[in-house]
Amino acid sequence: MIQKKKELHNVLIEDLKPYAKNPRKNDGAVEALAESLKQYDLVKNSIVVDENMEILAGHTTLKAIQKLGWTKVPEVTQVTGLSEEEKKGTESQITNSRN
Repeated sequence: MIQKKKELHNVLIEDLKPYAKNPRKNDGAVEALAESLKQYDLVKNSIVVDENMEILAGHTTLKAIQKLGWTKVPEVTQVTGLSEEEKKGTESQITNSRN
C-alpha cells in the first residue's frame, strides 16, 4: 500500500531507472507519444517511481521524452511503501493509485 507520495519536478532522466520487471513492451507507441509531447508538451504527470527512483509506470513516456532529446522530466510522482508484489502490479493499478 502506498504510504506516501510526492510530486517531483524537473527530474533528470539519468536519475530514473526502468523497472526490470516491466510487463509492458510498448516500443511501437513511442513515436506517436513523442509527437504528442512535441505538439502539446507534457500535459500531465505520467511517470511514477518508487523510493529508489525505479519507474513503476511511464516507461513509454520516458522513451518518448528521450526520443525528443529532453534531459529532464517536468513532473514525476514518487510513491513509497509498495511491496515487491505491489510493484509487479499492472500500470493501470499504479496509475489509479496516483489520483
